[in-house]
Amino acid sequence: MQAQRLDTVSDVMGMARAKRLRTTLVGLVLAFTAVNAAASAPSIRINVDSSLADYLLDTVCSGNEVDAAYLRSSPLVQAQIKHHTSLSPTRNFEALRAGLEAAARCEIPENDVYRFGPIVENKARFQATVAFLKERAPQIEAFVTASLQPFTPPDLQYSGSIVLSVIGNPCGGFAADGYFYLALNCLTAGHEDEYSAIQVVSAHETFHALQHAFFWGAGAELERIDSREAAIEQLFRWLMREGTAEYVADSRQIKGSGALTGFLTGFSRNGYAQIPLYLDFLGYAAEILSAGEDYAARLENVYKLGFSGAGRQVFYYVGAAMAAHLDRVHGREALICIFRLPPEQFVRAYHAAALESPDGEARPLGTTVTAAADRISRTRDTALRFERCIE
Repeated sequence: MQAQRLDTVSDVMGMARAKRLRTTLVGLVLAFTAVNAAASAPSIRINVDSSLADYLLDTVCSGNEVDAAYLRSSPLVQAQIKHHTSLSPTRNFEALRAGLEAAARCEIPENDVYRFGPIVENKARFQATVAFLKERAPQIEAFVTASLQPFTPPDLQYSGSIVLSVIGNPCGGFAADGYFYLALNCLTAGHEDEYSAIQVVSAHETFHALQHAFFWGAGAELERIDSREAAIEQLFRWLMREGTAEYVADSRQIKGSGALTGFLTGFSRNGYAQIPLYLDFLGYAAEILSAGEDYAARLENVYKLGFSGAGRQVFYYVGAAMAAHLDRVHGREALICIFRLPPEQFVRAYHAAALESPDGEARPLGTTVTAAADRISRTRDTALRFERCIE
């Protein structure tokens, strides 16, 4: 009996040692996995930058001389001017300098293309909005990072800024040279009620900056569009980039009230409610681009029809619905893989998935769109086709 008891104790001690060893090994594996996951996770660093807004607000109605050297050397100023002059040559550096000089004297510029007038009329309201956003900068930065990280490749390293913009565009924002400019003019009447919209727009526009880091290729300027295929490829690029940014930062989650909130929630309610109709519109857009030789003019009109506020940016929601369907069918890894391919592959991948889906779940694309996408795809290396992402 004694010998048997000693054997049992020995067995128990051996089992205990084995259990401790297993626990240690499991802990090491988990620690290694966590470290490895952290090492492979995207690194996205966002900061809210008020420096330009602070300088402009300090200068307006101050009576001080404008620091032209600062304006010329500031990357934030130069990136904003570059964006604006690409749309309107009158919004150049001299217009900004002259406008600020008048505003410094507390005068509304005669040719106020940069919209200094509202600041001159109510500087305190702009200052309150800037202070509100500076106070909430950590929350905005965290929201943007959490929204974008699941949709970026694990090897991505990105650092960028959300620039508070008090001049130029009155509402919304734009991305330029890796910066996102959040337009404050239309937010000053009620920035607290617009806070949700501010977060979502910031995520949407920052994703555009990330797209430059890992999406395939860059778009051509309108004046360089000289063929049907180039025009249709640019249509696909806009569709993919705006649609995926809308999918990543879903405007249906916006709460609150105000000018920006009203625009975005109204656009999204209309857009998502009529996806089948706007998928047909996408087909008509491809037909418009295929029907004449004035490719750049037609493409500009298609942009106004489907991607501008004047047209309720309906193709944003078409592209978002396409991205959502690919995410459901093929998974996030495949979706991110498709992000890195030429834009016609996004179109081809969606159409193929829609053809295989149950009736009513996803609407296939029209023949003009799919024929164009296949035509462009045949010019690519096979490594640049979507099929490799879903194998």
